[in-house]
Amino acid sequence: MRIGVAILILGLVGGWLMLGRGKQHPTITMPLPQPTASLVKPNGKATGPRLPAPRFRSNVTSEAPTEESKVAQLIAMMENGSTNRLTAAQLAGYLRDNRRNAESLLAAFQTTEDKAYLPEALEKFPHDPQVNFTAFFRSDTPKEKQQRIEALKKAAPDNAMANYLAAQEAFKTGNTDLAVQELMTASGKNGWQDYSKEFIQSAEDAYRAAGWSEAEAKAMATANLLLPHLSEMKNLGQHSTELAKLYQQAGDPDSALAIRQAALAMGQHFEAESVGGFLLKSLVGINIQSQVLRSMDPANIYDDSGRTVKDELATLQERRNALKELGKQLDAIYPTLTERDIVSYFDRMKTFGELSATQWLVNRKKAN
Repeated sequence: MRIGVAILILGLVGGWLMLGRGKQHPTITMPLPQPTASLVKPNGKATGPRLPAPRFRSNVTSEAPTEESKVAQLIAMMENGSTNRLTAAQLAGYLRDNRRNAESLLAAFQTTEDKAYLPEALEKFPHDPQVNFTAFFRSDTPKEKQQRIEALKKAAPDNAMANYLAAQEAFKTGNTDLAVQELMTASGKNGWQDYSKEFIQSAEDAYRAAGWSEAEAKAMATANLLLPHLSEMKNLGQHSTELAKLYQQAGDPDSALAIRQAALAMGQHFEAESVGGFLLKSLVGINIQSQVLRSMDPANIYDDSGRTVKDELATLQERRNALKELGKQLDAIYPTLTERDIVSYFDRMKTFGELSATQWLVNRKKAN
């Protein structure tokens, strides 16, 4: 039985937060970020940044593995040479029953090593937002990436993710004005979507149809979740921070403030994923906000209550530490989990988010 693999996956999903093993601690209540950034402008609300924007060459390079990327690397290491990938034969019934719709083709693409499923999905469903979002990260040229972005904008006009991706691509090519426009457009939208939950559900169905147990299907669907946009968003936060500095140096503090507000709002959106999404996204959100604030005078006023930038950085660090502490607690209990525990955990994760599910699991095991 493969249940040992499922337990290992659960340990990887939570264990990337660890600082080391330790004793049990009380349940953590983590304050959530405010929904909008609020760096105070003394004379009123900041307007949009002026254009043309200061020019700069992107110097964001591939970084050494960070806390945010370790879980993906661990999962990839475990999958290499293993039998966790599905085969075409195993997927045949699942694809037939779903009439090879967009969701099933994407699940087949991400649960196998067969790249042919994605072109088929693009050919059959060229206007599907999930298909275009997935294909963006598999596009080989800037032109192809732009096509996928434009298709995503049309398919999901309220999804800020398309504008964030467009802003990052514009920064990469040196089109700073376009990057600013896309960033400000994204900050004006209330929602963003990366289709993580949709993929997990489809992949779970695929593993289940292939004969995997309920716990295995749920664990492997989460383990195979791809989150390539997180590194893009982290780099977008860095580019935005650099641009704000250039506006400041050019004697335009209003434009610098507008860019910082937009970047902070992006980070806060990602951090809020801890409510109904994944802790990995929450850590990326904290990282983006911290990047912006560290570029500022720590004595500057952060919000209307009079708190300073230094105060907010300390609050962000507290939230980051709370997530790491929760990881310690999960690390202490995951070897004791049963198959039923795993099923309940992943069901709760899909419904309430990873933070709530992990706190529930920790509290349940402490009570037993």
